[in-house]
Amino acid sequence: MDQYKIIQVKESVFADNDREADRVRQQLKGQGTFLLNLMSSPGSGKTTTLLRTVEGLKDQLRIGVMEADIDSDVDAAAMAGAGVRSIQLHTGGMCHLDAGMTEQGLQELGTEDLDLVVLETNLPEESIRWLCDNCKAPILADPVSTIKAEKLRPVLGKLSALKPNRLEAELLSGMPIRTREDAAQAARRLLDTGLGKCRMCVAAKADFRDGGARTLRVATKFPRIARDYYSSLSRDIDIIKLNGSIELAPILGLSDVIVDIVETGTTLRENNLAVLEEFMPISARFIANKASYKFKYQQMSTLLEKMKEALAQ
Repeated sequence: MDQYKIIQVKESVFADNDREADRVRQQLKGQGTFLLNLMSSPGSGKTTTLLRTVEGLKDQLRIGVMEADIDSDVDAAAMAGAGVRSIQLHTGGMCHLDAGMTEQGLQELGTEDLDLVVLETNLPEESIRWLCDNCKAPILADPVSTIKAEKLRPVLGKLSALKPNRLEAELLSGMPIRTREDAAQAARRLLDTGLGKCRMCVAAKADFRDGGARTLRVATKFPRIARDYYSSLSRDIDIIKLNGSIELAPILGLSDVIVDIVETGTTLRENNLAVLEEFMPISARFIANKASYKFKYQQMSTLLEKMKEALAQ
């Protein structure tokens, strides 16, 4: 049977949850506490991002963290170890977090003396959409299917910050993204914040020399970037896609070189590796969907000016 009906649900199943959430939101606003929801798929780096963020803001804001997980308390322990007031929310095997659960966590954490509370959750979490005064900051680092991306479209459209992979970037920009030129065309670059500066580098053992006589073995987390770089040099390579401690690849003989993001170079030096080439500067950029920039020019211009003022301080 190929035919089917589409039924429009007139009342949200989250109606009760939304009313309770509004009450909690107003309570937080009244005491001057800002709630931010940091979302990502498991293992994509949200706890590391949060630790670095807290380190940078600890002298300016009083921060608390709520870690939501089905059972583990690893992330809460990491935050507590960094001296951050934190609490672990166990959902008891459920893959959602409702207003009541969050309110209980806020009460246990104690928010009266906090300026910022960060709720760290996995994505997608549809029932957390009401949180955080419309301020959600997802890290979408893992590939997702087109079907899942379509399901996330209503959430992606209401975000305050986003670290997208190619598929999410296509959804936001409304155009296919296959190359660096596509990415530049899809979004309007408004500001280079100068934050998070690092660079994409080729590194190898300190005594390595590329004679060019054989195919170069390249280990990387970024195969497309590595392939484009060596293609520009007309150099034959074999890509070895790795995750985790990529610095071990040359040491274990898995590759001749690695292509990776380098900030200070400390990890490379600790593993007796050296930078051979730097070929891509990296920093945090403020970008906008080109169509949205035209229709919401005033709001984006205001936000841009505020960011410039903050960066100038």
